[in-house]
Amino acid sequence: MLRYLPPIVLFLIVLVTIVAFSSGLTINWQTKELHQLGGIRLIYTPKDATVTIEGRVYNGGSPYLSTTIKAGSYPIQIAKTDYRTYSRNLEVEAGNVAEVSSAILFKSDLTPVAVTDQAELDAVKKLREKQPAANQFGQLDINGTELNLDGLFITRFSQNINQALWFHDENHLLLQVGTDVIVSEVDGPDRVTVYQAKSVDKLELLPDQADRILYIVLPSGTEKIVLR
Repeated sequence: MLRYLPPIVLFLIVLVTIVAFSSGLTINWQTKELHQLGGIRLIYTPKDATVTIEGRVYNGGSPYLSTTIKAGSYPIQIAKTDYRTYSRNLEVEAGNVAEVSSAILFKSDLTPVAVTDQAELDAVKKLREKQPAANQFGQLDINGTELNLDGLFITRFSQNINQALWFHDENHLLLQVGTDVIVSEVDGPDRVTVYQAKSVDKLELLPDQADRILYIVLPSGTEKIVLR
């Protein structure tokens, strides 16, 4: 038992453990082996959301960073009241940091409302005139139910994709799939249906510069959804 060891031996064990840990290593005292650690880095909005990794809760705000995590698969959740919880598994490799670079928690209530204020309608008109090029962050090509980025397959749906646009953050896509309008991560599994149209006709979708509000221009008028 450790309590029967001389103080100097205990001190050396603690010292070796601290030095190894600070160097990104962990010690298996049963096998006398050193194992390299990995890490997890999370950047998310809202920044005051709560992170849970394997039941351990972190409330320090975005970004979250730990470089003392053993290699393995970790379920993560990012949550906040009145927002949809973001969930995924991250694979941590020894010596590497697994990263989620732009997680978005969307509002729980995504009910569209009609835009009637003339000043806001004028702002939407200017937004329509200033929309960036559709392929500003890479060439998006639609092939029926499949979407390619710069010639490489990235995702598939059960229905035809009507259109694909970039969000301004470069990490999310705005897609119309059948009658659903979906925000999808480029390099992750998160997909959120934010709007349902009455037909499969192509919609005019206008995210604002902060990707916080989505405007939908319809023949009957303009609607908006507060995404986050």
